[in-house]
Amino acid sequence: MVEYEVVRDEESEPETVYIDYSFEEKYGRRRRYVTVYKQKSKPLARFIGTDNWSQNRNLIWPLKQNGGRSLVRDLNERPEGYEEFKPVRFRRFVKGTGASACWGIRTKEEPSRLIHIGLCREELT
Repeated sequence: MVEYEVVRDEESEPETVYIDYSFEEKYGRRRRYVTVYKQKSKPLARFIGTDNWSQNRNLIWPLKQNGGRSLVRDLNERPEGYEEFKPVRFRRFVKGTGASACWGIRTKEEPSRLIHIGLCREELT
């Protein structure tokens, strides 16, 4: 786990955001898991390593409805607030038993990008 101090703008106080790095067995292989949170009991976003994570360090966050846990399976139901992110098909980058037929947001494993997505999610829920 790594702790970061984040300042959203010049007028706001610094916030503490944590990123937890791990590996888990999922979708038929050992995958990278990265969780962004302020409180451990309330993750902001949980990213999964793509099939080629070991070469390119790409992660994907399964796109979820604002305020809920349901996955976005149809882009016509894409929640507002994620327009700056390009949605990708989850199964295109994560293949294996149980991989969801949903949309996701793909990003590099870089703290600033992960925190940005997590904080966007927090603002929209």
